[in-house]
Amino acid sequence: MIQKIVLMGAGLIGREHAMLLRSNPRVELVGIADVSDAAKAVADEFGARYFADLRMMLDMMKPDGAIIALPNAMHVEAALACIERGIPCLVEKPIADTLDAAQQLVESVERSGVPVLVGHQRRHSPDIAKARELVRNGALGRLVAVNAMWMADKPGSYFDAEWRRRPGGGPSL
Repeated sequence: MIQKIVLMGAGLIGREHAMLLRSNPRVELVGIADVSDAAKAVADEFGARYFADLRMMLDMMKPDGAIIALPNAMHVEAALACIERGIPCLVEKPIADTLDAAQQLVESVERSGVPVLVGHQRRHSPDIAKARELVRNGALGRLVAVNAMWMADKPGSYFDAEWRRRPGGGPSL
């Protein structure tokens, strides 16, 4: 049975999700909600219906699941809209832009029982898998403490999206 999936957010990460969905024969991307000017073209490219309003999309498409790849400050609002309709969803990281918003979402999930996943794709990346293997195989000896740092180099164009330059646009802003 093919699962109907909707996508909220047609930006950089949303398009990555759309490509992955297109490559999976068990799902169909049926709708994309995003208010940006470019979102209609993305929906057309992936053969999905375009919506400017995510609630309208959820109500009309009645999907089996949703992927939320919106600006961080919109994650909780979109996830709550899914929960209200009993639609399981995957929320891109971070799950919320504030601790209070995250707590509100956690409480709603606990009350409703609607599954909400957080997208942490690096958990499955080859470098993390190799690190896990090294630790499990004892290549580093017996670990008693770990202190780690991870950095990413984002191209300057990544910050062209105005929301990424405001407070709440990322964990360090």
